[in-house]
Amino acid sequence: MAEDSFDDLVQKHLELIDESPERLSNSVIKAERAIWEQIEEKISKLQTKDGVILANKANVAIVTELLNELQKALNLPEYIKAVELFIKDFNVATELTDKIAQKVEASFKPDQVQKDLLRQSQFQTIKILTGDSAFGRVSQPFVQVLTSAIASRAPYAETVKQLRTVIQGDKTTDGRLLANVKTVASTSLAVADRTYSTQTANAINAEWFKYVGRSIKTSRDFCEKRANLYFHKKEIQDWAEEEWNGQIEGTNSRTIFNFAGGWNCRHVIQFVSILLVPKDVVARNIANGNYVERD
Repeated sequence: MAEDSFDDLVQKHLELIDESPERLSNSVIKAERAIWEQIEEKISKLQTKDGVILANKANVAIVTELLNELQKALNLPEYIKAVELFIKDFNVATELTDKIAQKVEASFKPDQVQKDLLRQSQFQTIKILTGDSAFGRVSQPFVQVLTSAIASRAPYAETVKQLRTVIQGDKTTDGRLLANVKTVASTSLAVADRTYSTQTANAINAEWFKYVGRSIKTSRDFCEKRANLYFHKKEIQDWAEEEWNGQIEGTNSRTIFNFAGGWNCRHVIQFVSILLVPKDVVARNIANGNYVERD
């Protein structure tokens, strides 16, 4: 089997960064349906009269029972498995980065610090997707709807619709678990991957980069005007002096390589060999003092 070329590896890398969060999101949609099925029967136990929910001790007790059921439901094996597979994609992404680096510098080998930092990113992502944080993002609005409905003697049918929207979303709104995953998954994988890639670029003394990635409906102007173009390291560092919508707090001349376009940005600041950089880009950076030609 022929060895993957530099371009092939970059393409595989981009596809992974794009598709991995989508796979997780699709799994969450299925999980949300299962969660609703698991708690729907308990909701039906709410005491009502003439179609409105009663404000009594029995219904208050059901709130606690529902919270317990919701916490169990958020630990569904299917969801946990989907998160585990997503976390494994962090490793796949870094393996591709290693191979890309070896195309630029054949002697490159990742060091232990890089791998330790990657594990930290994975650990934090697991906590956000499956721990108290994930539970809170779903349980807080769920309890607010339910307790308000009991206190105000709200119509039962209307309350069930609101609770279902919290769990599963509707035509215009994502369920709270999916909304959390969409933000966390795209950003956590992309930032962890860029952080690893930045360390790798530093290890091989990379100076040249290409801003690569597929444009999507939510792509920012920041990304659109840089997409598929080549830049010197110093030019990228200067981007941090700009301000744009969606910029991650703490973006500076060092972290710009990790955060790129900001929240949910899937673009990659890919290090490349100078041999791939267009001559006019090299000339531009010689003229502005960013680069000095070597003999």
